[in-house]
Amino acid sequence: MENRHQKIVRALECRIKALERELAQIRRDMAAARENWFEVFEEPGHEGHCRKKQVPTGEPVLLTPPQEVLENPDFKKTSKTIVKQMVNIRLVLEVTQYHADVYYNSKTGERIHAQFPAGVTDEVNYGGSIKAFLFLLNNECCTSLDKSRRFLSDLTDSKP
Repeated sequence: MENRHQKIVRALECRIKALERELAQIRRDMAAARENWFEVFEEPGHEGHCRKKQVPTGEPVLLTPPQEVLENPDFKKTSKTIVKQMVNIRLVLEVTQYHADVYYNSKTGERIHAQFPAGVTDEVNYGGSIKAFLFLLNNECCTSLDKSRRFLSDLTDSKP
């Protein structure tokens, strides 16, 4: 009887170890998927896969030049303007477009422009509302990254 009991215990211990290995693999897969998600939606697009610029939903935010430009008359305004966007969603697409004039110092050859707000680093940036929406769509609704990306593309391409 005791021998039979030991066999059952050993079998259960083996099964527990197998389930622990399986759980560890699932956790590794989830971590890899999470990393992949952030690579897809956080990292700037590479050439050929650029983020699409959107039509601004309001007036552009004109950034004030740096104090250095205002205090130094050697800086001259150029015709160049850097344009970056922050894209967010509510029930409608909301696009804030920022313009920063570029100034040129004729003595030193230095070019300078106003600082863009935090989070506005690429030509097209996705705000927290889009990132949260896609994260929930991907994790809570179990959609693939490709389907989430296609949904965002369809959402931003269809304008009234």
